[in-house]
Amino acid sequence: MRISTSQLFSQGLDVILDQQATVARTQLEVATGKRIQHPSDDPAAATRALGVRDVLSEMKQFAANIETARSYLSIEEAVLTNTGDVLQRVRELAVRANNGTLSNEERLAIAAEIEERGKELLGLANTRASNGEYLFSGFQSRTRPFTPNVAAGFDYNGDEGQRFLRISASLQIPVSDSGAEVFRDIRNGNGTFAVNASPGNTGSGVIDNGSVTNPNLWVADTYAINFVAANAFEVRDGGGALVTSGAYTDDSTVSFNGIEVRISGAPAAGDSFVVESSRNQDVFTTVADFVAALNVSVTDGASQAAVNQGVNNALANLDQALNNVLEVRSRIGARMNIADDEARANTGIDTQLQQTISEIENVDLAEAVSRLNRQLFALEAAQQTFATIQNLSLFRFL
Repeated sequence: MRISTSQLFSQGLDVILDQQATVARTQLEVATGKRIQHPSDDPAAATRALGVRDVLSEMKQFAANIETARSYLSIEEAVLTNTGDVLQRVRELAVRANNGTLSNEERLAIAAEIEERGKELLGLANTRASNGEYLFSGFQSRTRPFTPNVAAGFDYNGDEGQRFLRISASLQIPVSDSGAEVFRDIRNGNGTFAVNASPGNTGSGVIDNGSVTNPNLWVADTYAINFVAANAFEVRDGGGALVTSGAYTDDSTVSFNGIEVRISGAPAAGDSFVVESSRNQDVFTTVADFVAALNVSVTDGASQAAVNQGVNNALANLDQALNNVLEVRSRIGARMNIADDEARANTGIDTQLQQTISEIENVDLAEAVSRLNRQLFALEAAQQTFATIQNLSLFRFL
């Protein structure tokens, strides 16, 4: 087979160019530390690295969600801590007000502070997060949750929705609690039933908040404890049927349907006390009712009993509100612990995924440098061979 001089030159040049391309690729690997510069370098490995990066991106989003969840929960926990402090202060004032030796002016001063504390509670319930959203409006995060009703009481303008954030592939946690759950839907009285004195009572009798002795016997209804005489009472249910009756002495216990209540003082004939199933009552109404009770001017035994009854009722309702706040705070603490656990787990997974990408893409520098030296040696050999072939021409002998 006859090989022309131009063919020899062309083959030699192709070899040199191929060797230069190989050296350039290896130099780039050494310079960047990456084995895969383009997907075509190793399609299988590139596809695997892309899958790992997708998981890393998802983990990054989970980490951002965890930080957002921590922010929301921390703000809510701080608000509820302040709410508990305010309620505790109101309770301290209630204990102080439960003193028959206080003058009307002293009670009015206590009522004035409690009224301001009520405004503080309303402000806490209407707290906004840093993004302007209300914490306790449920899904209606742009709506002010609580507003005073012109007629009476307070309106809740949000809903009962609870916002969630996903913090892992299989876990999402609540990052909010509705105002209905935290501030509105609080069982009054002792949680099972509530008591009160009829407004028309003329005696000095006061009923305590009672207790449940046998839950199985309790029948939800509205009961009236009527004093048919100063020393005798009867209990009738909502339909007017007689439940029980008995003689009354000061500080005696009335028991029926698995509950008992204690009445003290001197009720007059015709006085009545109501025992009814607990219902939901917002904390703002509890405070407002307490203020109204303290604003009663004490002029005789009946008005003093009305004040004492209002204080007793306020203490029971405040205890229910405090317990509710503590319960919500405990749930928030549990959520924050879960978020912290997931953050630690995500950090470990992130580190492992980064290591996996490194193993897929990163070059073995010792091997790459050794390979580069071999390729440089081969390139030099090709260049020297080409130079020798250049001298094999008949024109040099003519």
